[in-house]
Amino acid sequence: MSKDLNIVVIGGGLAGATTIKKLIKKFRSNSSCSITLIEIQEEIYLNLGSPRSLVDESFTEKCYFKTNSIFKGFPRGKLVIGNVESMDSKTVTVFINGTSSIVPYDYLVIATGRNEEIQADVTLDSTIPPIPNSSFLESFDKNAVNESKYIKVRPTLQIPNHNNLFSLGDVANTGAPKMVVCIDGQASLVATNIFNHYHEKQLKSYQIPAYDTIFIGFGKQKAFGVISGLNNFLIDIVAKQGKCKDLYVGTAGAVYNTK
Repeated sequence: MSKDLNIVVIGGGLAGATTIKKLIKKFRSNSSCSITLIEIQEEIYLNLGSPRSLVDESFTEKCYFKTNSIFKGFPRGKLVIGNVESMDSKTVTVFINGTSSIVPYDYLVIATGRNEEIQADVTLDSTIPPIPNSSFLESFDKNAVNESKYIKVRPTLQIPNHNNLFSLGDVANTGAPKMVVCIDGQASLVATNIFNHYHEKQLKSYQIPAYDTIFIGFGKQKAFGVISGLNNFLIDIVAKQGKCKDLYVGTAGAVYNTK
């Protein structure tokens, strides 16, 4: 193990941000550990399948989060705004304002999601798997992605043949559905396994959730909410009584330290 520990996360969406939150909890007491986020946007928009944002402007505003807020209260965090050009076994090359910059890492987490923009007047997120953004990894190791360009991962969410590379979320071929309710479990495992690998402890394996309940409502009081492990009837009661149209926005806000 090197004296300084550099953990780099590529992708500041909900998967990357959740992983960083959990990494901070694991390594907060390690003064030699720094965590770097590489993201192309200074602000993240998270509309988690909520039709409410189409008719409520105040709700839409709540769906924007400053990327740099992820490191609030963690002085050893760094945000790099740029696009990843390439990588090797020790560094990532990022294109920033017309120039290339080298970012070294000891552990790398890839949570890049989709790599293609679709022009539209109105969009609604769905569970259809996005186009994976894995080209920079494929250029480094063509065997690290499958035929559909999803990143291959072992049960530990490590990329095969690279013990210090991890991937999760939409870009990773985890076997789990491409749904936001799977992110927390994957992020927890990645953070735990990086911590365990660093301390030479046994790594854990990812267990795909048996089932998750999704509730989408269009009513004024219902709006949108997700709770795992409950049937639709109980979800409906919770949504109605709690008037939880901000339930998922509040969850995302906690991840980005804006709640």
